[in-house]
Amino acid sequence: MGTEIIVALIGLAGGLVTAGLGFYQWRKTHRATHEPAPAKRTRSAEKALGRRRTGLLNRLTDDMRHITLLNRPKPLNIESLYVQVRVHDQRPLRFMHHEELQELRGRQLDDLIELTRAREDEREAEELTPEEALARFRRIVVLGDPGAGKTTMLRYLGFKAAQDGILPVFVELRRLAEGSVLDYVGARWAERYGEPDAAELVEHALTSGAAVLLVDGLDEVQGGDAAEAAYQRVIQEIDRLAARYPAAAIAVTCRRAGWRGQLPAFRTLEVLDFDNAQINQFVGNWFDDDPAKRDKLGAALRRSTRMQTLSANPLLLSLIAIVFESDLELPERRSKLYARTIEVLLSEWDSRRDINRFPRFTADRKRDLLEEIAWHYQRERLAYFPKDELLGMIAEFLPSVDLDPADAPAILGEICEHYGLLKEQAHEVYGFLHLTVQEYFAAAVAARIGAPAIEEIALVRHDPWWEEVILLLAGQLHDATPLLLALLGRGPDQAETAEWLAADDDMFHNDLLLAGQCLVSTPRIRAAWLRGRIVEQVGELMLTSPHEPVSKRAAELFKELGQAGRIETRPQDAETPGPDFLEEWDELILDDPALVLEWLERLAPHATHSAGLEPLHQLMSRADERAIPLLWRLHDLAREDIRAVDLLGDCWRALLRLGEIREEQLWELTDRDMAEIPYAVLHILTTHSDQHRRLAALIDPRTHRVAAAELFFSLRESATSALVEPVLGHLRDETIPWPTRWMLTELLDRFDTDLIGILADERVHPMVRTGVAATLAVQGRKEGLPRLLESLPHGLTQVATSAHPNGHRLATFRQNVFPQKRVYTCLARSGDTDAINVLLARFDSLATTQSPTHPRLKGRAELMLDGLAVAAPEHTTRRLLEVFEGMPAITSWPGNDSLLANLTTVLPPGLTAETLRRVRALSLPPKAAGDAAKLIKRIGEIAEDPETVRELLKIVDQPGRVWDPADAMAALPQVCARARVRVFPDGRVA
Repeated sequence: MGTEIIVALIGLAGGLVTAGLGFYQWRKTHRATHEPAPAKRTRSAEKALGRRRTGLLNRLTDDMRHITLLNRPKPLNIESLYVQVRVHDQRPLRFMHHEELQELRGRQLDDLIELTRAREDEREAEELTPEEALARFRRIVVLGDPGAGKTTMLRYLGFKAAQDGILPVFVELRRLAEGSVLDYVGARWAERYGEPDAAELVEHALTSGAAVLLVDGLDEVQGGDAAEAAYQRVIQEIDRLAARYPAAAIAVTCRRAGWRGQLPAFRTLEVLDFDNAQINQFVGNWFDDDPAKRDKLGAALRRSTRMQTLSANPLLLSLIAIVFESDLELPERRSKLYARTIEVLLSEWDSRRDINRFPRFTADRKRDLLEEIAWHYQRERLAYFPKDELLGMIAEFLPSVDLDPADAPAILGEICEHYGLLKEQAHEVYGFLHLTVQEYFAAAVAARIGAPAIEEIALVRHDPWWEEVILLLAGQLHDATPLLLALLGRGPDQAETAEWLAADDDMFHNDLLLAGQCLVSTPRIRAAWLRGRIVEQVGELMLTSPHEPVSKRAAELFKELGQAGRIETRPQDAETPGPDFLEEWDELILDDPALVLEWLERLAPHATHSAGLEPLHQLMSRADERAIPLLWRLHDLAREDIRAVDLLGDCWRALLRLGEIREEQLWELTDRDMAEIPYAVLHILTTHSDQHRRLAALIDPRTHRVAAAELFFSLRESATSALVEPVLGHLRDETIPWPTRWMLTELLDRFDTDLIGILADERVHPMVRTGVAATLAVQGRKEGLPRLLESLPHGLTQVATSAHPNGHRLATFRQNVFPQKRVYTCLARSGDTDAINVLLARFDSLATTQSPTHPRLKGRAELMLDGLAVAAPEHTTRRLLEVFEGMPAITSWPGNDSLLANLTTVLPPGLTAETLRRVRALSLPPKAAGDAAKLIKRIGEIAEDPETVRELLKIVDQPGRVWDPADAMAALPQVCARARVRVFPDGRVA
């Protein structure tokens, strides 16, 4: 009885609190929306305000156009430099399971990048530009890491608004000490633009919806000891403005770590990192007047995975561009670039933004702390670490710099929120901004420690986890001689020797090649003979190694070292010679329209020659109207001669760009019942046309089957939420054949929408409802699983019998969409134990009824493999091996869909050695060699155990008629690295 009373009292108290908070929110909104309206202005006063607004817009447009970036002496033009960032719905960080955290221990950088990408794929898939987001939601908070481009994004929004006649009201919250936003803007604009009574002008524009409020840096509110009170005051002010001016759009930016989620009326979005295309665009914009620098920096970034990861952050990419612009190259020592980056993030950036942090916790102290954290976790082989451990390390460090250990949470918050060098990767799990930053700090500690650290690192030099630390360490040491000798397995006092330098190298010469990699950053080496000997022996290895992968790796390193002209390289198979004058070809020609035309005329007669294709591709993209007759000639040639068919798309794009043809003409081609439609036309239409136009063409029965398939694939990849409503309407339209509507269900996979009504509506075609069930399963919902299970015995057979007004479309549907495969995959990936067991039983039944001499699965069994590779890879692999081994004699080989290819699809890391051993015991015909090579390649990508290394070595020693030792040699280094073993020339594995 007592318990019931307590529960009731708690419920009553909760209700009262909820009611009180609701009344408070209503009261706040009521006051904001019922503040006395300004007196109605006369017509002459309105005209005067309009004239003032026009003059101010001109000044604001010019002001917003120019941005000051880091240490550049002159402002930059935002129109020419800005690269459009993308945003998507923000999802809260989740807890990381203990098993996930352990899985990350010691992973290579590429693996960590893939894991990060996989985690990002869990987020909302739809991406928007900031303009689209602001237009759709009207109230947005945009979150991002430091340097993600939030401020520049807001300024660009302001610039575009001013160009469109909308008054951009840009507010930097770090400058807002007291008072209201309008008071701040009034004082700021009076000082900057000489605009008296600016607050009246802004208030009028906000009321009418002719202004956009851009609030920058919610996390940067300044308040001294009363920072929390200042933050809450600003939140209330933004809330008040949103309620008072409902017609005005409002955008707020905040660092992700500083966001507390206190603006419920605002849609919360995240800034996405730059992708490769945006990185290239940024570099092109930065060096728009110097293509040579643009191309050189682009090539430097492409050579380094780690540089690419840094470049995904606009601030860090700006730093790279600044350093490159100053030095005409990236620092020969990458460590110097990272050092400069750290310096800017820790001190210069805040000093330029007039932000003061913990006054006694200086940049040097922050760096000391970060180095200690990096060194500790690098030795622990961890890229991500729990918050409680991290706080313990910080608390232990703080007394050494005369700070209170109790300040550890505040210190961690400052480093994360304001500098971004550490960031929360999952709930209460932290890591450095990039793994490269951790590696740089760890190398800095090792350089300071000296000989003991070098000795420790040399012992783990074969572990890929330490490779980047070693390379960065070489660039930071005053003398890299001891490090190089240690990598080569020699003592620090080793005198010059005539012997092979690497004393105990493996069969891949990893010690020598790692020492050579260290030379790329041109470190200081007091033993002058050592540099030359390493280079010489790398060149010798390139020419004499019997193993092609080793020779190729040595050649690539040799080229990096800039020594390619000193040694005669191994002769290569000569290609068919191209036009002699192509030796004069230089991409700088593309910047001169007259030269573009001249070279088009020179190369046109050679359009069927492979050597001339790449220059022609580039030239047509830069051609102007003078080249139109020539473009038509090339177009006709490409339609007639298969050797020039690759130029067709470039011709269409160029003619479309120059106004010679209209997009509608290309669409007309897809309406004809042609035997073939130029793929180039389809590519243009499916990548550049409006998505609604593509959707209309997809459901149009006149659209050619090939075009329908391409339209479907393009929409599946690029559809936005704007298509959801029209697609939902089409799903109930019984005049549209069900195969087309099945395709439409797949377009909804990425969007959370209400499909339960369609699933339950028996008036809708059964196969469309099955497609809806599959979409629900893809979204992680269980409501559709019974429908999918019901479809297994009979529902999917309708594909073979259903009539369709366009037989070509049905053929395309059966060939490319595979309803059965989608259902199988959804069931397998649903995580539902019963569904998976049903699928496995069905697979076992189908897999055991195979031809005894023809090693391939029947169609329905093969369609299950993608799903089973996720749900039950070990069971599926063992079943396929049993089928394979049960064949007495294989008399024919089916090709790409053979059992060997099926094994490659499902094979898990833990079964690589056993699979290789059992398959090699079979007698396979010579035609199986291609599939055997694919299996070995896959093993090289996933295997991580010493036993697989030994099985691959058997192929090197005893290849057999279908097993190529070169394939095994290409896979071995990757597997050895994951298994952390070495293979010596005598065959030992240790």
